[in-house]
Amino acid sequence: MSKTANFFCGFIGLLLVSGCAVQKDHVEVATAPAILYAPNPAYPEAARAEGVSGEVVLKVTVDALGQTAGASVASEAPAGYGFGEAALAAVKNWVWEPGRLRGEPVNQGRQVRVHFSAYERGATTVPQILSKTEPRVPAEFARSGERAAVLVRAEVDSEGKPYLVSVVKELPGPRGLAEAALECVRQWRFTPAIPGTVTVLVPFGPKQAESAVAPIRQ
Repeated sequence: MSKTANFFCGFIGLLLVSGCAVQKDHVEVATAPAILYAPNPAYPEAARAEGVSGEVVLKVTVDALGQTAGASVASEAPAGYGFGEAALAAVKNWVWEPGRLRGEPVNQGRQVRVHFSAYERGATTVPQILSKTEPRVPAEFARSGERAAVLVRAEVDSEGKPYLVSVVKELPGPRGLAEAALECVRQWRFTPAIPGTVTVLVPFGPKQAESAVAPIRQ
């Protein structure tokens, strides 16, 4: 091979190596959404009556506030018992740690498996929201135009009033909104339930979404 050919091949090789290096430098590391609280789905009556267990795989989109933005059934086994519909209804109320890209919360999708076991017992009833007020938004945060959320846990008494209200986590990150969220949830009213523990997501920012409701897993 001539010197010219050797030089040409070497030059092309250098370009390829350089290209790979540049591409590697621009890899964007992302973390997937993680489940914080997940209410068990309602068990389809036909499946329970026949003692049938099942499994559903869902494709879920989680928004930057940790709420389920969309979901669809990827697979359902066995079909015909309503497992897919029950899983979709439940996942709407799940609460998530949002996915992150370069450290910032983003809308992101992931798959989850929802199991139905005909042998599990002791399902609990989760308090449902009857009425609620919107949180008081601090002026400094309102001017920022940003969005955030606070995950709040509360015990619900026999009259549907919350007590022992506490902050579980601020999402996407600490923004000083905890007290406003606690003050807000103390004014909410729920359906009484046993054991009476509920976790709610209180959103702050433009186009505030409905708060998600999920039970505390013991």
